[in-house]
Amino acid sequence: MDGPYAQLHVYRLDGRLESRAAIVDAHFLGHWLEGGTSCLFFSEPADEAVAGLLRLNPLRRVADRTSMPYAQWQGPIGADERVGPFRILPSWAPPAAHDRADPLSLVLDPGVVFGAGNHPTTRDCLLAIDQARPSARSRPPWTSAPGPASSRSPRPAGWEPGLRRWT
Repeated sequence: MDGPYAQLHVYRLDGRLESRAAIVDAHFLGHWLEGGTSCLFFSEPADEAVAGLLRLNPLRRVADRTSMPYAQWQGPIGADERVGPFRILPSWAPPAAHDRADPLSLVLDPGVVFGAGNHPTTRDCLLAIDQARPSARSRPPWTSAPGPASSRSPRPAGWEPGLRRWT
């Protein structure tokens, strides 16, 4: 399978809908605001749902509507993508693929706006996380040192109790 949906149905509206606009449709996937437009994404045609939304927002209108294969929107999504040490699996991968997951596996559902690890921004963010992640050899002492806090090394600037620490 090349994605969670066979087709995407995109409605571009003139004017911005509030991000909290009530879109009631079982096939609604997402709402993307860009400039003076709103893009609504559905997995099935949603003319009635969009018409109902426009009745509540009379200053908006459908500028255009398009349908396309999901794979055309996202581009190719590998069944087992690698970014640095991370193994990325799409959420629709067979359960057996998830069973083989190593500790640095990420299961991502790209939806319509996130991507599946192959977008340059996603890749750069994952590589930055890897650079910030202490390895087992250079683990900061405050994450694993036993004993009272007073015997540990000073904590780095910005460290606050309750923040998740790498394990």
